[in-house]
Amino acid sequence: MKPTPPTSKVIKESMPEVAFHVFMVFVCIGIVVALTGCGTMNGFTMENRVACTPSGDKAFLVSEYGGWIGISSKLSDKDKPYLCPVAK
Repeated sequence: MKPTPPTSKVIKESMPEVAFHVFMVFVCIGIVVALTGCGTMNGFTMENRVACTPSGDKAFLVSEYGGWIGISSKLSDKDKPYLCPVAK
């Protein structure tokens, strides 16, 4: 029985080197377009919004890509008093 070659060798042998590099260029372009939030594309917008919890104890920055993907980041406690009024 013939031993199975490593996966990287199988991929390299099955795809010519130039085709692999062209494929990787298109993958990189796709990632850049997806993450830039280009507002010139019809129906694709990027929007950054501040969100606060109802109690006002936490603040977040939410980046929305195209209206269907949202990535949130917690804001510093130093910024919270300026962005989120404390619920009374």
